[in-house]
Amino acid sequence: MTENAYLVGLRLAGKRVVVIGGGTVAQRRVPVLIANGAHVHVVARAATPAVEALAEQQPGITLEVRDYRPGDLEGAWYAIAATDDPEVNAAVVEEADQRRIFCVRADAARDGSAVTPASFDYQGLLVGVLAGPLLGEQVRVRHWLALCAGFAGVLLIVRPGGTLDGIGVACALAAGVCYAAYQLLTRALASSEPPLRLLFYTALVGTLLMSPMLPITWDGRLPTPMQALLIASLGVYGAVGHFLLIRAFRESPASRLAPLLYMQLVWAVLLGWLIFAQWPDRLTIAGMLIIVISGLSSVWQRGQGAVVTGR
Repeated sequence: MTENAYLVGLRLAGKRVVVIGGGTVAQRRVPVLIANGAHVHVVARAATPAVEALAEQQPGITLEVRDYRPGDLEGAWYAIAATDDPEVNAAVVEEADQRRIFCVRADAARDGSAVTPASFDYQGLLVGVLAGPLLGEQVRVRHWLALCAGFAGVLLIVRPGGTLDGIGVACALAAGVCYAAYQLLTRALASSEPPLRLLFYTALVGTLLMSPMLPITWDGRLPTPMQALLIASLGVYGAVGHFLLIRAFRESPASRLAPLLYMQLVWAVLLGWLIFAQWPDRLTIAGMLIIVISGLSSVWQRGQGAVVTGR
């Protein structure tokens, strides 16, 4: 099979998509498929708690807890082989080929008849790139190296993992630009405005802008007491994290903090492991190590700069 792939977007609304495997790969891709309107059928010997929760809460997904059997792809328009058994994945791809169904193979992308493009978090890179021209910061070569290393670690963590949707890609790009602009403005204002004032007005403006969206997006369901508690905790985590981010930008240049921004991916992977038992694979662990090293390098460079200044 050729290594080249013809890039195309799939309109899967109302179409049957079969996912064989209920692990972390399915956990990443099923929500994207549901968001694109697909009718997702998951067949897995075991499923993560997150996949089970999706099957219970989302109307667009069904879950069968059993081994794969030939014939499971009947009626599918698209398939994903995502088990931890290479022989099973190969059998899924073989059945897909026989039925002329495009199939992604998670453990060996080149053996599948389809591949999925990568999506990634890039606002840290934008902050590093724009800190020089917009904030007048001097971005040295070693800072660029740390920034690029952190970005490479991000690519190792996220890798190909979603269908290519024009609106979704545009929203992701816009979100990255807005978040980078937010961080740069925070850096610009942190030196003259008290942290609590920045925190208050950010929360106030966000509340005023997003509250009118509630009648449009609310489906009428009320959260359970536990869900309400978790939602309230999000506000606490967000407020504390925002305050600490303001303090960090008050003390350090944005270009030096940019590699550390990628640490959020490391924490996301670790919390997924601790809470949802999502075990990271070797490439994910390698990406985490690269991000940690780039962040520590940035901190070390700051310390070196402080020594020079003090002479």
